[in-house]
Amino acid sequence: ITIYSLTQMGPRIAQEIESVLERGEKLDSLVDKSQTLSASSKAFYKTAKSQVCALLQMKRRNHN
Repeated sequence: ITIYSLTQMGPRIAQEIESVLERGEKLDSLVDKSQTLSASSKAFYKTAKSQVCALLQMKRRNHN
């Protein structure tokens, strides 16, 4: 490896590092979005479950 080849590799390495950092930021964004989606889906499940239970209780009361 010569000094010339090292100086030529510098910008290329810098580009690769920048690309890796951008992908890392995208991954962080996806992790955040997936955590938000998970929390939302858990809240939806709890709400749906409570509504189904309420409907079943109403049906039982109406049949008795």
